[in-house]
Amino acid sequence: MKPTLTQRIIGRIKHFVWEIPLNQLSPHKSFVIRQIRIFAISGKGFAENNVQLRATALTLYSLLSIVPILAVGFGIAKGFGFEEKLNDQIRTMFAADNQKAVLEWAIQFANNMLKNASGGIIAGIGIALLFWSVIKVMGNIESSMNYIWQIRKPRSFFRKVSDYISIILFSPLVILISSGVTVFIEAAVEEMAVLSYLTSFFLYVLPYLLVWLSFTLVYIIMPNTKVFFRSALLGGIIAGSVFQVVQWGYINFQHLLSSYGAIYGSFAALPLFIIWLQLSWQILLFGALVAYADQNVEKFEFESESLRVSHDYRRVLSLLIVHRVVNRFVEGEKALSSGEIARQLSMPVRIVRDILFDLTECGIFTELAADNENERGYQPAIDTKKITMGFVIERLEKHGLNTLPVAPLKELKRITELNDRLWRDIDDSPANKLLRDI
Repeated sequence: MKPTLTQRIIGRIKHFVWEIPLNQLSPHKSFVIRQIRIFAISGKGFAENNVQLRATALTLYSLLSIVPILAVGFGIAKGFGFEEKLNDQIRTMFAADNQKAVLEWAIQFANNMLKNASGGIIAGIGIALLFWSVIKVMGNIESSMNYIWQIRKPRSFFRKVSDYISIILFSPLVILISSGVTVFIEAAVEEMAVLSYLTSFFLYVLPYLLVWLSFTLVYIIMPNTKVFFRSALLGGIIAGSVFQVVQWGYINFQHLLSSYGAIYGSFAALPLFIIWLQLSWQILLFGALVAYADQNVEKFEFESESLRVSHDYRRVLSLLIVHRVVNRFVEGEKALSSGEIARQLSMPVRIVRDILFDLTECGIFTELAADNENERGYQPAIDTKKITMGFVIERLEKHGLNTLPVAPLKELKRITELNDRLWRDIDDSPANKLLRDI
């Protein structure tokens, strides 16, 4: 059937946006197409990657963990002698009336929790439970980030404990330092009365700068992979700006939601706070999608084709990846990460990571820490003199269950025998060469 005019136009647009390498375009066209790709990838990911569901799960975990998080923060601040300052700073961060109401409840419960977690063994158990609650919610944040970045392997348990506890210990200090820096800058800028317009503009932009920095740090720290600062910053600026706009709207349009007060009475603050929390997590995850899209935009040039790749061609790509990794290992060069393999072979990073996962699971590759411990390298897990084309294909094909309780038909026995003969023929074939010799 002949395509319609609309279908032809859409096809031309898709071809121009997705199927022409950026390095073949002029700098101006390349920049424009790159931005279109980033937001298209982010929007598609937001619609298809269960972001709403993950934001809802994080909202639930946040509600369950808000009291332990505050209790841990206040406990650390109390140890350093600035509990009241942290208390005041947290109150200023939540300006909306409904936010303040929920926050007051949470602070009261947190203080009660700290009082109860005292006295010998009970104190140790109470503190351990507090830290476990905080580590649990942070683990779910990492899980969502890893899902967006298509990282199948999370941090190890010991790395989670060390990294998360470090974040927990330093977060109250960072909040107070940022508050002190803000006050200092505001005081210094206000003394420059001559620059009144610049002063007003700077004080207006300062909250945005702090929010951008906070989001950027989340995108760098939480995924279990190396995130480029530029990509994290782009996601942080976009998500942080949207977050500030939502916060402004939440504060200034509360009166439009007065019907909640008539329904819920004194509990009206809670559903409104939940709505704000859900929106905040959605914004945070969208920013992560933007960061991911910016860092991997070149690899999406043939993304739609890579998702429809045939089983035979996937096998060819798997052999190509094994060939590259084996030869680097034989030559004594540094192990490549998934991103480096994708860049060197000009392959979509998604299919590279899927293939690397399969090769690792079936015992052909092993993972090891690269220069950056968040980005793992890959090298052969067995003697390279055993890694033939047939060996790789057989390992990939036979990985998983090879028996099921099916009816013992004579046809099954005959087909199994012929299949085994095919594998023996592959082993004996002159085309079954060592990948290191190709």
